[in-house]
Amino acid sequence: MFQPENNMAPAVPSRLCRRLCGLLLLTAAASAHAESGKLITPFADLSYNYASNLRSRPDVENPNVSEQERQARDKQARQDWELNTRLGLALEKKFGRQLLQGRFVLGHSKFQNHTDLNYDSREGQTTLAWQLGNHIAGNLGVSNSKTMSPFDVYEGRVLVSLRNLRQQNNRFVDGGWRFHPSFRLRGTLGRLDLSNELDTVKMFDRKQITREAWLDWLPASGSSLSLMVRRTGEGFPLFKDSERSADKFDRSTDEIKLKLHWAYSAKTELQLLTGYVRRKYQFQPERDYSGLNWHLNGNWRASAKLEFGAQLWRALDGVDKESTSLSLSNGLRIIPVWNISSKLRLDGRLNLERRTAVPMPGMNVNLVEKVYNATLGLTWVPLPKLQVSANVGRDQLDSNLEYRSYHNNRIGLNAHYEY
Repeated sequence: MFQPENNMAPAVPSRLCRRLCGLLLLTAAASAHAESGKLITPFADLSYNYASNLRSRPDVENPNVSEQERQARDKQARQDWELNTRLGLALEKKFGRQLLQGRFVLGHSKFQNHTDLNYDSREGQTTLAWQLGNHIAGNLGVSNSKTMSPFDVYEGRVLVSLRNLRQQNNRFVDGGWRFHPSFRLRGTLGRLDLSNELDTVKMFDRKQITREAWLDWLPASGSSLSLMVRRTGEGFPLFKDSERSADKFDRSTDEIKLKLHWAYSAKTELQLLTGYVRRKYQFQPERDYSGLNWHLNGNWRASAKLEFGAQLWRALDGVDKESTSLSLSNGLRIIPVWNISSKLRLDGRLNLERRTAVPMPGMNVNLVEKVYNATLGLTWVPLPKLQVSANVGRDQLDSNLEYRSYHNNRIGLNAHYEY
């Protein structure tokens, strides 16, 4: 039932293929001459994915259209196959007690029916894990990525039903000082720049600066207790450059949280992160909010082959809409893993979430959404450098508003090879 009419697989552009193949040949030769270990590891990923509702369009869009007409129209307009090719390099080099790691990937995605969505992607990441003496260590890193943003709904309009390439630049530095066998101080400073290609969503371009500090208590039992304070500042350049009184959406978020990691036994551990969150808008105080968030994670290794993970959460999240400034999210996630053998693994993921919109003062908004995501995947490692996987899944959103609910069935096939 999932097979499209055209069985021809889309082809990767020859120019990109030639360029990346040449790069892989050169780096493979370089890695062969590394004196100790492998300095550079070329790799390749090939995936073929099916989506029954690629653009996350509502199940019912026009009540005046008959069911037969809708099915005939949507059969080709909704479903599609995507061929995704990624070629890249992984770098790892140790200099004394310092470790340099990098990852660089170029990719191309081609759709069989929705050819307007075809795009080239890139990803680059470099991290230096540094250490001074026996008690001070940290990381310094930069990353850059450009890929297609997921389809979403803003103000009831599907703005990103068109292709939107999103670029993210991230820079960070963190460090920790273990000044006592049982105590450690940590700090992080990071900056994220996010920009969108599509004009209709450029209002969400932002610059974000995050500062956080941690105090950890590390007893000999393996459990830990940490106190975290964080401030995140966000600016929206589009509004600064417009005539609409600068900084309309500029905001800051302050958090103070407690993190408890409880190593109950060698097979069972729990982690609770809870605390107070406050968001303030510089020029729109009616959007301000504060409240309690918490996340509870658990992991149980039932046997050498069977493992279960579970997550529960309650979170207040900011929403960038004219009628809504806040969303309350309650969720449950279950992640079972079955290591059938040394070469075969079965993974599952079930996600249930309820989102309730909190309207702006004076706005009459009653929006409640239930989100369901389920995935089952099988991974096979026939060779030490080759990994093959297949997965099936379903995404579903049920809304109390008309013409907003949708569902999407997924199939994925993937191969990963390291040279």
